Amino acid sequence: MSVIGLRRNRVPRAKEVRDQLSDAASILSRVGKERAEKATTLLSQVEAKLRSATDAVQGLQEDAVDRARAVGRGADDYVSRNPWQMVGVAAAVGFLAGALLSRR
Repeated sequence: MSVIGLRRNRVPRAKEVRDQLSDAASILSRVGKERAEKATTLLSQVEAKLRSATDAVQGLQEDAVDRARAVGRGADDYVSRNPWQMVGVAAAVGFLAGALLSRR
């Protein structure tokens, strides 16, 4: 799965989580207004919505892990193909860090 494909999946899932949490909140607000016999039904609906939201959040977490792995693989491939450029970048960063720290 490409990083672009993962970005497309993230937005609908985040909206899905927001919608489910909003639904759960509206159901909870109705609990106080309904009679006691309906409260049990409404609470079970809230549990179902929260379970669904939890599943969606886990999906978002899995997507984030997949994206991080894809970026890591890309960085590893780049470093493998361009080792001397990376040595130069590391040396430049080290030089700049040393220059900044020596001023203190």
